[in-house]
Amino acid sequence: MAYAAVQGIQIDQWFQDVESGAKEDRPGLAALREVVKAGKVARVLVYQVGSSSP
Repeated sequence: MAYAAVQGIQIDQWFQDVESGAKEDRPGLAALREVVKAGKVARVLVYQVGSSSP
């Protein structure tokens, strides 16, 4: 969020998946794809928190 603020990027929508990336059911990603497909976004800002596994 701080990066977006510094860059002057307004965040209008937030999509998040809390499930493992290995799973096929990713509702946040599916919703993002639909918004992009509909042409309703100017840019996508991606932030990934690293895995907590050793």
